Amino acid sequence: MHKSVETPNHAEDNSRRDTETRQPTDTLADVLEQASILRGALRDALSATGDLIRSLKRDKKRRRAFESTLASLRQLERTGA
Repeated sequence: MHKSVETPNHAEDNSRRDTETRQPTDTLADVLEQASILRGALRDALSATGDLIRSLKRDKKRRRAFESTLASLRQLERTGA
């Protein structure tokens, strides 16, 4: 496993990159608006994840019921009923 060693130049590059991505004109209102938008997106993602989990559980339950029914039919077939 390769460990990254941070040299002074590397730290300086990261610092420079951070300041390049920030907009100096961002006001507190802009930052709060961005946070609110992010919060909404995360809330939507959480909701979609919950829907997906419920769907997967429902599918698993249906699959188990189908497999159980199929096993019962096979057993009946073997007994000649």
